[in-house]
Amino acid sequence: MKQNSGCCPSSCLDVLLLGPRLIKASAESTVEVLKQTFGGEKGNYSCCEPSLQEYLRSLYAKCCDIPETQCPPRCVCCICWEGAAGDILHHHIQITNTGKEKRLFSLESIPFPCTEVAIDVSPAQKNLAPGQSLQAVASLKIPTDFSGSVYRTEILVKGAYEQCIKVHLQVKPRQDQCCYIEQGEIPERVRAQKWYHHFQCTEPCFEPADEAKKGGL
Repeated sequence: MKQNSGCCPSSCLDVLLLGPRLIKASAESTVEVLKQTFGGEKGNYSCCEPSLQEYLRSLYAKCCDIPETQCPPRCVCCICWEGAAGDILHHHIQITNTGKEKRLFSLESIPFPCTEVAIDVSPAQKNLAPGQSLQAVASLKIPTDFSGSVYRTEILVKGAYEQCIKVHLQVKPRQDQCCYIEQGEIPERVRAQKWYHHFQCTEPCFEPADEAKKGGL
């Protein structure tokens, strides 16, 4: 009787390899479909025409993202001032026309909330040709009724469109305080003599007021 040698017949081997072969054929067919869809040539793949490895990676990451841009911020900068009532503050502003046409640019100061106080901007407007700049100065004398608080407002920048400069004003409280001093007799200090003298001496810490005044004359 002929015994089985333990080797799998060719038909059995074909059955075992059927699964991997089907996977490979499916992948190759997918690549061909992508090539025909996007009109690519063999070996000349674009971003939207991945190779097999790129196709598999594309399951987890997009290949053909559409580029996006962001709008410029409405607030172009912030003026941060700090001072006390009566202080005069300044800030320099420069606007450059980066457009292709001559255009009028203006700076409009909005009064602080609940007040009629507005920042002075000079010059407030100017016609600018492409590449030209407007240089202005924003100035404010802190009113006496502004004290110990934070005030906020805006300076509008108008050209082809409107933007703004935010203003943050920190006003210190009024300095009306008291310095309390106590003074009695002239204090004395104890000073040690040289080590070989073995004793101490005392001496006044200050000269009498009348003598100090005479010494200064």
